[in-house]
Amino acid sequence: MQQIGPIMILEGPNHSKVPFSRSLFLDCPEKVLIDSGADANILLEMNREYGINLIINTHYHPDHTRHNYLFKDAKKWINPIEFETARTVEGVARANGVYQERGPLGVKQWKQSLPQE
Repeated sequence: MQQIGPIMILEGPNHSKVPFSRSLFLDCPEKVLIDSGADANILLEMNREYGINLIINTHYHPDHTRHNYLFKDAKKWINPIEFETARTVEGVARANGVYQERGPLGVKQWKQSLPQE
């Protein structure tokens, strides 16, 4: 883990490449995690050591929201446009061309490939 002042850079598996990403933890009074795509064990350790009160997702892609579910008590923020798109798996499928490329059967298969809680 690299630290620059109050910012901790948390790496994800696969060199932080899809289906994971880097996360940033801000060690401030609000205890903020930016994106939750880093290694789950690292994120849980940060939560044990510092607490995570707020998760800010830069966008809805699964590699950036992957571990939000681990922090049931944390508030989650995302911008309003991304929120509307991400309200349903179907909304994400439409926004990313899954419907257009694969049709309804392809969306069903894609949904089955997504991580489950």
